[in-house]
Order: sequence, then structure tokens, then C-alpha cells
Amino acid sequence: MTIHRLELKKLSPFQDVTFDFSPGINVLIGANSSGKTHVLKWLYASAKAFEQPVAAGEDAAARLTQKVAGVFLPDERRVGRLVKRAQGQSTGDLRLTGSEGAIHYTISTKERVILKSASWTPVAPAVFLPSREVLALYEGFVAAYTNRELSIDETYYDACIALSASGVRGPRGDLARALMDSIDRALGGKVVLDGGRFYVVFDADVNPRLEAHLVAEGLRKIGGLARLIQNGSLLRQGLLIWDEPEASLNPRLISAVANILKEVARVGVQIVLATHDYLLARRLSMMSEGAGGSAPPVRFFLLSRPTANAPVEVAVGATLSELPRTPMEEEFLRLYADERAAFLEDGAQPRT
Repeated sequence: MTIHRLELKKLSPFQDVTFDFSPGINVLIGANSSGKTHVLKWLYASAKAFEQPVAAGEDAAARLTQKVAGVFLPDERRVGRLVKRAQGQSTGDLRLTGSEGAIHYTISTKERVILKSASWTPVAPAVFLPSREVLALYEGFVAAYTNRELSIDETYYDACIALSASGVRGPRGDLARALMDSIDRALGGKVVLDGGRFYVVFDADVNPRLEAHLVAEGLRKIGGLARLIQNGSLLRQGLLIWDEPEASLNPRLISAVANILKEVARVGVQIVLATHDYLLARRLSMMSEGAGGSAPPVRFFLLSRPTANAPVEVAVGATLSELPRTPMEEEFLRLYADERAAFLEDGAQPRT
């Protein structure tokens, strides 16, 4: 699966934006409330809704409505709340095109989803990793989510279902094992599912096996990705959508995650992620800046609003330097200026 383009009109914070994705790694950057997670969710909900063929007599629009409502979780699952409102009735429009076909639908403020077309035949699934890890959440979550009304969006449920798959064999299994070496090194062990609970088995004499919820959260995030590769949910022609991979990771692990993402993209998995972390963004940018064609292509999208209530605008570049100054860079420069002012105020010489 390769997503080529996502077009959003009058949906959530977007008036009229287009994302032309790289087949490799795509990085969404922007301040809070700039719409990064909404881009990920529109992409995921649309592709995931048609991952399985529509059966004869099935209401495809109803299936799509259910998926969008589950992923975004608006009040009373009213998808019309996701439409950017103007005076009177308004209608949002989404178009998704890729190697698997095309999907086009509209949503009105009157809660109607009209499916214009859906010729989507994916050869591999889309996987969404939320910003909070799911290994520790896994035990009993699927049953609880199925039987009760939980205020947790459907991306967590879908991630747990993907984690529950068993390992793969044959060529796909060989590819997974090749990828697992670098991930196991970053994790320091292997993830196993035993009795409905995840564990991390370490190469150590003390506490060689720990329950997932006893392992540091940052390591659990890497462990979740390891499991998805190990069981074949993420292999060639797949799509990985990851919201804030850097959450709960220290800088060393962020560098390790950047290398893992590079290796995953190299085997043909398209990646779309959102991040606030300058180190992760710079590591990924360096792939474009000096790889000489050996690294997967990387594309950056900066989402911003000219004023507080203005529609979101999108700037695109192959490297960070091709974008306008990002909020991450602005804050680092502000920190440097504050440190310099503090040193000068104390009569000390600023460090160079």
C-alpha cells in the first residue's frame, strides 16, 4: 500500500489542504491544535474502513460512518461535528488516492455521510500507533472495549487487535526476523504474549522476564512496534501511522527509533507520523540531507495557522531546512536567548 494524496476540505481544522505523501517516511510538524493528529486519523479511518471488501448488500457508507466515528469519537458519535462549520449547513469533503485505488466521500453537518466512490483494494493493512503505548493496556482491553462504552478512541482497540496476531513464517517471517535485530538491541530484549498478557524477556540474570506494565513506558513503545513487525502486521507494502513516537522516550531511544523507522521504510512500509520532537525530526531530516540515495525518501509537512482562528496552512519540504521556522526551532532559539540574557545579567560570559 502506498498513499499518494489526501485532500481535506472543510473537515476539522482544515478549510482546503492537500498532502502529497512520500512512499517512504512522512513527518507532520506543528504547534498543538494545528491538526496533525486529525490528518493521521482521517488517513487511517478512510483506509481502514475499506480494508475488507464490501459485501453484497452491505451499506458501505454506514461502515465508513462507524469507522470515522470510532476513530474520532465525537459526542454521541455524530460525525457532523467534524465538519468545519460556517453559517448554515456545511459539507466536508475527503479524497484519498494511492496505489490501492481511490476513496471519495462527503460529510454534512446534518450527519449524512455520502460515499461518492470507493475503489480500494489494499494488499496489506494499515496500523495506527497512538501516542500512548498499548502493551500494558492490552490485557483485558479488547473484551472491555467490546462490552462497554469506553471514552477511548478506536485506534487503541485496533492496535490491540494487531498486537494479538501470532507470528509469521516463510519469507514474511524471514523479513521480520531481519528487522528485529536492530529493534531487539534498542529494546534490550524480546516481547512475548503469554496468557493474555505481554512480557519483555531480557538478556539478563536479574529479572529476565518482566510484565509489560513493569517495563519503562518508552521501552514499551518500542516493544509494541517490535510485536507488530514480529507478527507480520507491519511488513512490505504496509502502512504505519504513528502519533508522537517520541512520547516518553529519552534522547538515546529517540535516535534508536529514527534508525528503526529508516529500516522499516527500507523494506517497503510507508510511514506517516506526527512529532513535536526536534531530535527525531532532525535525525529523519539527515536521511534526506546526506544519504546519497541509500535511505528511504523523507517528506516534511509543517502545519500552521497565520492567526489564531485562521484555517490551517501546510508547507512542504524534503528537509527541515526547506520549511519555514518550526515551533520546535523557535523554542530552542528562545531558550538560547533566555540563557544568554541570564548569563549577561549575572555578569558571566556566555558560553560559545
